[in-house]
Amino acid sequence: INQKNYEQINDFFQEYIFRKENASNNKNIITNQIRPPFILSKRKKKFTLILSLEETLVHLQEINDNQFSLKLRPYLFDFLESVKPYYELILFTSKTQYYTIPIMKIIQRNENYFDFIFYREHCILVGNDYVKDLTRIGRSLDSTIIVDNLPQSFKLQKENGIHIKSFWAQDPNDKALYYLIPILVNIAFEEFDVRD
Repeated sequence: INQKNYEQINDFFQEYIFRKENASNNKNIITNQIRPPFILSKRKKKFTLILSLEETLVHLQEINDNQFSLKLRPYLFDFLESVKPYYELILFTSKTQYYTIPIMKIIQRNENYFDFIFYREHCILVGNDYVKDLTRIGRSLDSTIIVDNLPQSFKLQKENGIHIKSFWAQDPNDKALYYLIPILVNIAFEEFDVRD
């Protein structure tokens, strides 16, 4: 995060802190309770790409009660701009709305990359894992891909998943997203069943 947008980002996280502190006092704040299928409209592109947030696209570290360090994964914007023409983009995170929305405001401050965003309440709990059941989204599995750093997140549809290494912001030369671009673009051009 550079100095130029520090004040704007600080405002987002101050709101996050406020909501975090008050969430325990108001259990009914989250009202976005939708039942599957989550998407009823037809998609405009042939393929759907589902991306996780934490440790896949970004790394957020709490320094103390009022300070956070947010690191965007290298090549994040190159990646999003490269795949957006070919894929309907969905962010699917196991984090809450309170956690996710301030981060997404930063990522999408100049362009709205994602068509839909789903949160923890859209996951299903399997044991101790928040699992992203792709059948609940409303898209055909033969043309849906999920990229996640936690393979247990897509364990119900392993053949649809691309396991990406976790991003801990310690490697400024991380190129995981960069290497994914030609693979995903090629899939879109070939138009075959992604599970194959």
